[in-house]
This record gives sequence, structure tokens and C-alpha cells, in this order.
Amino acid sequence: MLNLDPALFPKLTTRKALVIVDAQNDFLSPDGALPVTLPNNLTEHISDLVKAFRPYGDIIWVRSVYEESRDPEDESILTSDAPMIGGRRAVARGRRPQANPHDQPSSECPEAFLTAGGRTARPASAEAPPALKSLMR
Repeated sequence: MLNLDPALFPKLTTRKALVIVDAQNDFLSPDGALPVTLPNNLTEHISDLVKAFRPYGDIIWVRSVYEESRDPEDESILTSDAPMIGGRRAVARGRRPQANPHDQPSSECPEAFLTAGGRTARPASAEAPPALKSLMR
């Protein structure tokens, strides 16, 4: 058996971080494009979490900003590790290809505001609600 002495290991300084993704009006405001309704008072919960975590590490705020309509056909979303052949995924024998989400009309999708022809995003939609904006520093 190999004996390891932990005292000989190098000391590594580690840091903790809280990553908050898309805490913005489109999701947290009742009149947003895709409002999150559960849990109730999500903005308040995020605020409480940020305040409680701040002494222990860094807080990283990430938001989605769409400055213009985007065509979903132009997106490269990888849903498989299968190789690409001629711009299309190769399908292994015996496996059925997965349905292409782009084959569905965008008007039926609640996220259509992110695509070409979808509804236009409001300027403040990517902004954080005032209760969270004051916590960003």
C-alpha cells in the first residue's frame, strides 16, 4: 500500500463563489416575457441568499442580453457528442435521430421572443429588478 503524508501536500488557496444566472426582469417580473412564478418571492429569496453568502465568497451575476432577433437555425446547440457530417449530426446505426426543435413553429414556443420573428424584447427586460440591482457590486 502506498503511504501518503498529507503534510507534504501543497497548500492550495481556494475561493467560493455563488453564480446567479438570469436574475433579470424577463424572468423575475410578473409582466416579464417568461415570468418564474414558483417559488413565490423568488427575488426576495435571491436577495437573502446573496446577503447570507457575501461574507464567504464572490458573487457572479450572469444575464442574457439579446440586442436583436436571432434565427434559431444560426445557433449551434450541441445535444450530442456524435460527429457532425455536412452540418448535420451523424446518427449511429439502430438509433433514431432526435426531433429537431427548430422544426416547430416559433409562434407556439413561449421563448419565441428570442428568435427572428418573435416579439421584440423591451429595453429593461435584461436589467435586474431594483431589489437585486442594489446588491450588485
